[in-house]
Amino acid sequence: MDQGEKWNVEQKKSENEHEQDKKYIENERQKVRIRN
Repeated sequence: MDQGEKWNVEQKKSENEHEQDKKYIENERQKVRIRN
């Protein structure tokens, strides 16, 4: 695997983590809304 490929894999991984963070934040926001 060359540097370019490795970078692509890292990039995808971090994008995926970012997506999960967004979902998590959305869920937290909705929990707060329900409580109030």
